[in-house]
Amino acid sequence: MLNEVKFEGHIEEVRLKNEKVLKFTVVNQQRGKLRKITATVFNGMTTGSIYNSVEELIGRLVVVEGELFESNYLDKRTNQWVNTYCVQVSGLVAR
Repeated sequence: MLNEVKFEGHIEEVRLKNEKVLKFTVVNQQRGKLRKITATVFNGMTTGSIYNSVEELIGRLVVVEGELFESNYLDKRTNQWVNTYCVQVSGLVAR
């Protein structure tokens, strides 16, 4: 089963960056409603160009295309389970 996502918004910030992965926040605010996603892009063969362009697009309007995954993990600080979702980016288009 494939869970595809297309989300339009402004890149707010880069939350994590290392040589393998980059996580960033995309925000969409319309009619007083705030929607926010955390997107993940890997520095690989097919997504390397996206990985390199995200920092240049901070503050700009983009469309993020990707696949939605459930991500559950144990928070080491609070010792509680966190249930969240991750968008694995396969395409990024600047508007």
